[in-house]
Amino acid sequence: MKPKMQNDWRGEDNRMLRARPQIWPVVLWPMGAMMIDWTRVDELRAEVGDDGFDEVVDLFLEETDEVIARLLEVDDSALGSDMHFLKGSALNLGLSELAKLCQDGERLCGAGQAAMVDRGVLIHAYHSAKASFRDEIARRAA
Repeated sequence: MKPKMQNDWRGEDNRMLRARPQIWPVVLWPMGAMMIDWTRVDELRAEVGDDGFDEVVDLFLEETDEVIARLLEVDDSALGSDMHFLKGSALNLGLSELAKLCQDGERLCGAGQAAMVDRGVLIHAYHSAKASFRDEIARRAA
């Protein structure tokens, strides 16, 4: 599947998510195509056990949802810590492409260029990865 360049898009509530001009070039993958490291997901399941896996995933996603929800409002000075948190959560869940975007954003913030981070792209990437993750987990459980 080939990626497509996308300059703006709508979130789950159909509002525009691109809060500022896109100066951070990113290729967006269509929904469901976000890269997930299923080896890492299997490792996580082995670490916490089958019984605890769903609870751990739900906790990660709940905390991550909160950070994603505030990305459009958080000021540039706090963005770096949010990028770091999201990167760690993404890596723990095997969301490798999202982790890479967050790492790039964290580096920009560290270089004093937080305004270059396209928060809308991150939000879209998160929702795409989360949907892919949930769909595949459900498929594997069936």
